[in-house]
Amino acid sequence: MRFFTFVPIALAGLSALSGVFAQNPQAVITNVKAVTKISADLRVVVARTTVTNVFSQAPTIVTTLQKIVSTVTSAVSSISVSDPKPFTEEVSTEVVEVLTEFVKVHQALLQTIIGKHGLLARFAFATPVRLALVAIEKVVDSFAFAIINLIPTGSKKSEAQRQIASLDVTLKASIKTYS
Repeated sequence: MRFFTFVPIALAGLSALSGVFAQNPQAVITNVKAVTKISADLRVVVARTTVTNVFSQAPTIVTTLQKIVSTVTSAVSSISVSDPKPFTEEVSTEVVEVLTEFVKVHQALLQTIIGKHGLLARFAFATPVRLALVAIEKVVDSFAFAIINLIPTGSKKSEAQRQIASLDVTLKASIKTYS
């Protein structure tokens, strides 16, 4: 019976530890890099999609877009905490650098997807791509806000916000193209 008296204490301790692990800067950097790699690899697949291979490539495109959604969703849950403690300036610099690379790579992917609209729409893949893009927009916004909350005020936070605003413009353009 005494075991149950320790359960609330153990849960409180685990809860506190989850906040520490959730704010691990290396985990944030690793998550951003993972999504960047998926986006870069997908851009190559999209760029190589042609009339002759659209039926094999388009499902891969949609599935990989959905993988981006699930990867970012998992990343959001791993870094979102109720009382975030801002990163140091040094860590913030590295986080903003990987975030900037992510934005650059993801925008290149989105521009490539926009360029393939005619081909994908001709073969009825526009709707699945649009739905995946809408889902990406939602999770990337959540991910970005979670990261931005960990960056102290100042130039690094402003740079992160500019990067995300730039990505939002490209995401909206891609969704509009597929609507």
